[in-house]
Amino acid sequence: MLDFTISTMVVCMLASFAGATEATTKPATEDLIRKGIIAFRDGMMSEDEAVRQKAFDQFMPKQSDFQAIFGDDSGLVWNLIEKQLKFMRENTDKFKEEFDRKGKIQEVELINEREHDISKRYVELIKAIPKDIPLYRAVIKYEKGTGGSSTYVVIQGRAMHISGLESMHKEIIKRKKQ
Repeated sequence: MLDFTISTMVVCMLASFAGATEATTKPATEDLIRKGIIAFRDGMMSEDEAVRQKAFDQFMPKQSDFQAIFGDDSGLVWNLIEKQLKFMRENTDKFKEEFDRKGKIQEVELINEREHDISKRYVELIKAIPKDIPLYRAVIKYEKGTGGSSTYVVIQGRAMHISGLESMHKEIIKRKKQ
């Protein structure tokens, strides 16, 4: 039986706020991320597989999202992500099981990695991707526990989570050297 955890979700969030100031962009971005996390969890709780797959499709990255993040280099890692996404989409029942165990979301704490990269895992990624793409981690408190997940980004009003985004940047560098 496959063991899914929230931290293995691939989720990339993207948003654009034309004319917004820094002061209004940050709360709006954080609101999109929180709402996206909650909507994903709610969709995954459905007994109906079609509803779970729709929620999955709305919250997971597409190839165009990777293009926005990594530009022409996105093709160097997209094939890996695409396979993982296909596998996860075919097993949304495992997400449901995970969320059933954890219960409802009580709180979502967001950490802006561009401002507070305490672990220093994002240093090179921050330098490599467009400055207008926010990078957040989340600590999600459930009725029955706490889970952490990384990385959330927002572009064109769409929220997603991409687990291991900083590793993908490293993989691109490695593949470019080959």
